[in-house]
Amino acid sequence: MKYFNQKLIGIVTKHSKEFVIKPHLESLGLKVHVLNEIDTDLLGTFTGEIPRELSAFENAKSKCLLAPNSFPFVMASEGSFQSHPLFEDLMVNEEYLVLYDRENHHFFRARKVFAKSNFKQAKITGINEFEDFLTEIGFPHHGVILGEDGDFVKDIQSKSKWIEFFHNEMTNSDKQQVFVQTDMRACNNPTRMKNIGELMLEFLASLKNQCPSCEAPQLELVKVQEGLSCSWCQLPTKSAQAKLWKCWKCHHEVWEEITELENPGLCQWCNP
Repeated sequence: MKYFNQKLIGIVTKHSKEFVIKPHLESLGLKVHVLNEIDTDLLGTFTGEIPRELSAFENAKSKCLLAPNSFPFVMASEGSFQSHPLFEDLMVNEEYLVLYDRENHHFFRARKVFAKSNFKQAKITGINEFEDFLTEIGFPHHGVILGEDGDFVKDIQSKSKWIEFFHNEMTNSDKQQVFVQTDMRACNNPTRMKNIGELMLEFLASLKNQCPSCEAPQLELVKVQEGLSCSWCQLPTKSAQAKLWKCWKCHHEVWEEITELENPGLCQWCNP
């Protein structure tokens, strides 16, 4: 893309997210540098040693602003985990990707909520229960963290070492239980890394949706017009028959007409 071609971009990440981000940025013509020396943990950690004060989106923006001014473009991401609004037992993973255009002070972004997550926390009272926990979260491919209240053990890949630490914690714990949780850092959680990679593909497609007037990336959806006809009954449905896109830079507007008919399964008349 002309907008990005041969421009310098820095990826701000401590946790190896460049593996699912860098190739796609290079496909846009960008020259990519990984800025893994920036301590993004200062903005908050999943385990809470440092509380995160901002939303996931604002945190991703803040990460971009930590990069040196010599980078005209900066990329960062942030994730969070919370209960599904309808199914409390289901933990979902919300991910944001943000690309900062320093010259125009504009943040391109993408967001998605994933039902696929192995987020789990538990208070464990015995070795067998701990081994079941490790199996359930997918250890050793997925990491585990042991402890609480700022006293954590992380980054151990050996099951025997974990059992040794668990035994020591149980011996030293007045409550005779140990708090364990999945390591949700992307470098130690392939499930989350895959989610970020999937979102990156969608982000790439949205960046390629350029303004026909000034060629700025990522037109913004500002209006949806309902009324797409059903392929069976021909009546108007609640699905979009047209979308209005607007350029964030020159404010040019583009109407996108949707020509195909809607699936009867999504028609409120055929499938009330």
